[in-house]
Amino acid sequence: MGKKAGKAKVAKRVKREKKDGPKKPKSAFMFFSQERRITLKTEQPDLKITEQSKVIGAEWGKLSDVDKAPYAEKASQDKERYNQEKANQLAPAEEEEEEKKEESEESDDD
Repeated sequence: MGKKAGKAKVAKRVKREKKDGPKKPKSAFMFFSQERRITLKTEQPDLKITEQSKVIGAEWGKLSDVDKAPYAEKASQDKERYNQEKANQLAPAEEEEEEKKEESEESDDD
């Protein structure tokens, strides 16, 4: 007796707010994927994006460390860029906090 027939409730996705700050660094695979996807589109224009991803992933897995090295170098440069931008972003925020503390201390002295 008791069970109701019907659709199961599906949880709604919660949209995340974009955080201010630098764009996260790309991995070596992402650099390879971007480059390879362009040539793959011209070679096989009928492939769906999911099929392209499978082909690219398989090719990445077959690459030797020597062949992956240029992409790893790009990834490390991008990581350095990210760390630098992150440091530059944090520095002004810390200065503002210090200024606010100094202002509040000055008003407390009165």
